[in-house]
Amino acid sequence: MSAKKIPPLVSIVLPTYNGAKYISRAIESVKFQDYLNWELLVIIDGSDDNTEDIVKKYQKTDSRIVLIKNEQNIKLVKTLNKGLLIAQGEYIARIDDDDVWIDAHKLSEQIDFLTKNKDYALVGTQFETENENGVSLKKINLPMTDKKIREHLLCYNSFCHSSVVFNKEVAMFVGCYSDILTHAEDWDLWLKIGIKKKFFIINKPMVRYLSRDGLAKQTMKSDHVKNVLKVFYYYMKFYPKKILAIMFLIKYIIIG
Repeated sequence: MSAKKIPPLVSIVLPTYNGAKYISRAIESVKFQDYLNWELLVIIDGSDDNTEDIVKKYQKTDSRIVLIKNEQNIKLVKTLNKGLLIAQGEYIARIDDDDVWIDAHKLSEQIDFLTKNKDYALVGTQFETENENGVSLKKINLPMTDKKIREHLLCYNSFCHSSVVFNKEVAMFVGCYSDILTHAEDWDLWLKIGIKKKFFIINKPMVRYLSRDGLAKQTMKSDHVKNVLKVFYYYMKFYPKKILAIMFLIKYIIIG
């Protein structure tokens, strides 16, 4: 009789659409972690490039990497929620195909914190931005304590998506990522989680986030503003600093 396979404690969800250019870097940065009890769910969302071939090469040498394919492009939110449903881990980590984890202790420090502090459900890290040539642009310093995060979270998204680790059960209980939002779905989920549990950010830049400019951001600005307004209107009753948040909101609408 074969031994029963023990599920991983952490499920890392990596959605990708035509991500062949960068995805190897993201996968390598996961494999670089000193924490080993994970599965990596690479969900290919109807891509037509060679992302699948790249992922399959990694699968040959690492059984923790799981390839999932959407035959049609179902977009980011549905893909993320699909990952949550499939995930075996107690905790969910996120990484995008064009971002990288730059600290080998990232997962181990976050999991250690969450397992020791059960009243917390979401832990992020500080992060750096880079351009498409891999040149580091700047370090982003976010509020760290639960109190400070709450004071700013209604003003702006205080977590880099590729930095977070969160409790799966809590995320499922509050409704996962909202499928009525085309943007700001991560901010919405953090605000929902914060109604039930506490936040923390590790004061180290452990992620490098690819900052893109140009037409793609301009074309989605209008939709993004609408989504931000929806999120703000719903959660303003749950979080402090409403006047400050309104000022941030006006500034965002005016200058982006």
